[in-house]
Amino acid sequence: MHDSQVFDEMLDEENGDCSIWADSAYRSEAREEQLRERGYKSRIHRKGTSPEIAPNRKGKARVAR
Repeated sequence: MHDSQVFDEMLDEENGDCSIWADSAYRSEAREEQLRERGYKSRIHRKGTSPEIAPNRKGKARVAR
């Protein structure tokens, strides 16, 4: 079982910090809404762009070096 399937069980309501930090695998619209409703602030990472979408990023990095 993947830990994203037991995400709710991992939340500690007694923890004083209301920010939730997690990998982008945990992000979904339903989860974001659920966290807002429960008073949490989502800090879940967003998925990055693929090289096909942003082809100039690699070239610019090489020039900067």
